[in-house]
Amino acid sequence: MKKGQSAMVATVLLIMAAIIAGALVTSFSQKSGKKVSDKIVEIGTSVECNDIRLSVIEIGGELIIKNRGTLGVDKVVLRKFSGENVVTEEIDEFGEDAKLLPGSEYNSGSIDATRVEAKPVFRSDEGDLIGCNAVTYEA
Repeated sequence: MKKGQSAMVATVLLIMAAIIAGALVTSFSQKSGKKVSDKIVEIGTSVECNDIRLSVIEIGGELIIKNRGTLGVDKVVLRKFSGENVVTEEIDEFGEDAKLLPGSEYNSGSIDATRVEAKPVFRSDEGDLIGCNAVTYEA
């Protein structure tokens, strides 16, 4: 009788060990899969920001913003510094186009500031607005 019971106990223990091992492997693979997908999102965002290059120049007292990159810009956030005053302006319409396309430029009017920061913003595939590094112009 005892020999039969020990074989059954051993079988039950082996089955439980297999279930526990399967649960551990599944849990580990789900966590590492999430980490990999987070890394891909981070890399994708940084690559897209590297594809945007703005130039801010002054021509005849007018502030000209030019997209020298390879990705269109949906919005430009301008911060104009004049002494202690800071004025923030969002530009989301660029003449006839809804975006500031690569190679195109936009005249944002007179400078009226000693320093201007222009932050490009683009819309990701998921519809999120993502801001990239700002470009500074010192008058």
